[in-house]
Amino acid sequence: MIKRVVFENFKQFASFDKPLKASGITIVAGGNNSGKSSLLHGLAVWEFAKLFIELEKGRTALNSNYNGDGIGISFDDFTPINIPSLKYLWTNLTGLNGYQLKIKCFWDLPGKPDRFLEISFSLVSERLYMKNTSSNLAIEDKIPVIAYLPPFAGITDREPWYSVADRRKLLGRGLGGSILRNTIIDMFQQNERRRVQLKGDNQRISKTALRTLRETDPYEKLNQVLFEIFKIQLHPLNFNSNFHNYVRVELSKGEIVTNRYVPFPNFNKRDIMVEGSGFLQWLSVYTYALDRNIDVLLLDEPDAHLHTSLESVLFQKLADLSSENNKQVLMATHSSEIIKRSDPKLILKIQRNQTTYLVNEGQKVALISGLGSEYSPILNKLQVHRKVIFTENESDWGIIKEWFRATGVPLPNNIVVWPNTFKHDQRKQLFIQLREAIPDLKGISIEDRDNLLYEETTTTLQQNGFPDWINGDGFLRYRKWRRWEIENYLIHPSSIARAANVDENAIRQFIQDNFGIIINGNFIQSDRIDITRLLFDIEGKILLNAIERHFNINKHQIAHVMIDAEVFDDARTLVNEISAFSNL
Repeated sequence: MIKRVVFENFKQFASFDKPLKASGITIVAGGNNSGKSSLLHGLAVWEFAKLFIELEKGRTALNSNYNGDGIGISFDDFTPINIPSLKYLWTNLTGLNGYQLKIKCFWDLPGKPDRFLEISFSLVSERLYMKNTSSNLAIEDKIPVIAYLPPFAGITDREPWYSVADRRKLLGRGLGGSILRNTIIDMFQQNERRRVQLKGDNQRISKTALRTLRETDPYEKLNQVLFEIFKIQLHPLNFNSNFHNYVRVELSKGEIVTNRYVPFPNFNKRDIMVEGSGFLQWLSVYTYALDRNIDVLLLDEPDAHLHTSLESVLFQKLADLSSENNKQVLMATHSSEIIKRSDPKLILKIQRNQTTYLVNEGQKVALISGLGSEYSPILNKLQVHRKVIFTENESDWGIIKEWFRATGVPLPNNIVVWPNTFKHDQRKQLFIQLREAIPDLKGISIEDRDNLLYEETTTTLQQNGFPDWINGDGFLRYRKWRRWEIENYLIHPSSIARAANVDENAIRQFIQDNFGIIINGNFIQSDRIDITRLLFDIEGKILLNAIERHFNINKHQIAHVMIDAEVFDDARTLVNEISAFSNL
């Protein structure tokens, strides 16, 4: 399919020339305004122009050595993508005259050199002209059929029956929603004809033939996946073009009983359009992915209306389908779930100054964390200060700042805090990617101990067997709380009592009655002894949540009233290290 695309003066790309994986699924990812949609839009515009030229001037107008004039179209008739004016197709809205906007696609054909077709555009008096300006096509060469599906915006309540040519035209204009029922009914009718052929003169289809049909037929596979995910089956209504003006597809919900689908008795069939956006998004994407008339499917944020739990399922289904049917799928997404679960070699990272497929997991971590956006505020600050601290969330840093206040140590203003839920090894991969742009970057990664054994920690908060990563002038230090999590360092009866405005004995008694813990001895020390064992190993969030509910306070109020004598040894160790770190 499409193995290389070249843009000149198209939207984000004044110049763009990149290879694409010619089959299977490609995840197009990057920051906001990086050009993800522009890549898909360029291919959609190329498809629209190719189809329009062929319909108006014939197939020969796309072949090599064609020297005819361009053909014009008004803004109202230009529908592949949504733009306020035709001039927004051009980079910086300049160079509108003289066919200076060009989109060129290369694809492979068995037994032949790569085929290519370049279509150029010019804007004259609010009319868009387009023509073939470079091609090596012969009349018999197949040209890929591309379908662009923007974020789903619903379907019409009355959908006419369209001819195959009209459907191609509407799909080429990015109007997949307006022919969704047509496509489903077409699949259904092909399935019905196939069943008649397989049955022949017999009373029923053989088990072997029926199994093969269910494994390969697009309509069968569509209903299978809809039942698997939504417990839904489609029911296209009988359509006869001699009597009916509109087509209808209804759905039911049910269950499998003795290997047969049985609708729920109290569920009345209804038109597909009344279902939620998530279902319609899935139905639209998967229907066109199964359509054998489409070679290349462009999906612009197909996860937009989907719950997180369905995002990765959609990706896996599309990946399997594209592999089985030799279909090319380009899927632009912001979904971190999809990116996390994808092979990095399937991810095309789009940036203004660099567009490339990833090669390792480290690059994927960096992309998820926002490295793909060159205007990220965090990155801008890092380039200035060159020091980063990774915390598990912003709340943790809020507590650490209160310990600076309590101990009287000045809070550094030259450190960038980057909250994320990654573990040390993932943060290392992100850090290495950051160092490509900031060679002398230094960092500290702070983690809760969670299930790690206490014996694997030290009074310096370094983890046994997990040495700091050092490279040249840069380093990443790994620090692990000795107690279960950062909230354990707020379990101080005096601080809690002050925040709740109650007697300290009431706090001690509440903890003893509800958690069986008697707080005595030097419980703020770094080393664990028998009388402090439970305070080290209990999940601090659980205990603090109980205190917050009972005394109507929160953990940040507790941290805010802590004084120097109430700061735990481990917290003091970290405060001092961060202070020294800021002076490097």
